[in-house]
Amino acid sequence: MLRYHGAPEEFDEGHYGEVCQDQCGHFADIINCHHVNGTCLNGCERGYMGPNCKTECNDSKDGVKCSEICGYCLIKTNCHLINGSCLEGCDPSFHGDKCLGVLTDDTDMQLKFYGMTGAFCFSFIVLITYIIVTR
Repeated sequence: MLRYHGAPEEFDEGHYGEVCQDQCGHFADIINCHHVNGTCLNGCERGYMGPNCKTECNDSKDGVKCSEICGYCLIKTNCHLINGSCLEGCDPSFHGDKCLGVLTDDTDMQLKFYGMTGAFCFSFIVLITYIIVTR
């Protein structure tokens, strides 16, 4: 049992109400859930908003107080409510976890170059390993 901020008696952690029957929302600090009405005293976890921190960020918003705008996701309303990453990938002209990087012809060439360089390095390592093992 914990003593909540201003509570006249002890309550179960993460609960509020007359007989501790209601569960607190997604608070940044669960101990600071108001013992009577369940309001959040120190802000919500990333991805949640409202006085009780029970409302998920909607549509194309994420982050603290749902104040951050999601990137250019393939499906506009489908980004992760906490970190803003695009769950279904990016619109064709964008790249990155949050789909904020603009693909240009130069960017596309860079990605292809890095991909080819990575494949070459991997092949080289495999060849060297093969030579060492077969000796």
